[in-house]
Amino acid sequence: MHAQDFGAQTFNDLVGQAIINPPRPQTTPAPTPVSFRIEELESGKAVSVAASPSPSPNKLFSQPTVGLEYDYRFNQQKILDRFATDVNEVHSSFSFKAGLTKFQLEYFHLWLNATNDASLKKSDDADVLKVAVTQSLFKSPTKDPNKDITEEVVFSVPIFFREDNLDALTSVGRRVSDIDSLTTNPFLLLSLERAIDKPKPEEDPTPHRKVKLSIAPGYRYSRSETDYTNVNLPNVHGWKAQSNLLARIDYDATESISVNGAVTWSHYTNFYSSDSALTPDLDIFSLAGGIVYKPKICPKNDPDKTRPLILGATYQYDGFNRDFYQHSLTLVGSYTFY
Repeated sequence: MHAQDFGAQTFNDLVGQAIINPPRPQTTPAPTPVSFRIEELESGKAVSVAASPSPSPNKLFSQPTVGLEYDYRFNQQKILDRFATDVNEVHSSFSFKAGLTKFQLEYFHLWLNATNDASLKKSDDADVLKVAVTQSLFKSPTKDPNKDITEEVVFSVPIFFREDNLDALTSVGRRVSDIDSLTTNPFLLLSLERAIDKPKPEEDPTPHRKVKLSIAPGYRYSRSETDYTNVNLPNVHGWKAQSNLLARIDYDATESISVNGAVTWSHYTNFYSSDSALTPDLDIFSLAGGIVYKPKICPKNDPDKTRPLILGATYQYDGFNRDFYQHSLTLVGSYTFY
């Protein structure tokens, strides 16, 4: 329960959002010559003159995107009360791009129920607001997208504001509490991408199938304040910090379907709780795999426009630690308006 902050998304999900739909440069289209006729007064002949219009400025607001997400997690504690917990999350999001920056606003509701063999139980309802800014720092120019390796660096800062209503019957008695917490998980995404197919220029000059290798270091920081409402106990405040390191590969199996796999190592650098809670296992390893489907409903021959409809599913297993094991399933759908 310590390692996976419900309502703050897994580190792989956060990185996946930056990989699947990263901010792209807002290219200015090449001026299209406009021909018109001018009649010479003396000779009476008509000649054609080509003139180029002024290029249009970059859009300050582009690619508004709406999304819907459902997460399910099963968490089994290995220590303490050994709770078996079912967690459900429903997310709705809106994002847009301004130049090389993507802004995202997301609201989601979380509810969980936990039981154990000793008839102890707990339930929780939480509301979470997420704000994220993703900035493209560098993308190498490519003369030939079918042969060259594209290097890209992206920086993202997601912030989560969360409010919980927790009712728990544990080995120390019944505790009803309100919890306010703040979590942020900034990370840097470094990726290499290369085309692996041979497109037919006469049909579509842009490569369809690519492979991308990514490394993402990050840092997760959380603060929480717990206020007990059914007993006369002092508030509990605490904070914790983790360093993250993720390695991931994304492979286009077909023109419309891509698969991915990732491994994440998380290490606790700091942990404090005013009620002297047990310090969690310092190292957590996670394995994840996913599939992304992008139907072909976008204009042809336009590499700057990503496919508007994206459907994805991700499975993650966390279990290589002392405290718990966990299965997570994430289902995501988004649509971009141009």
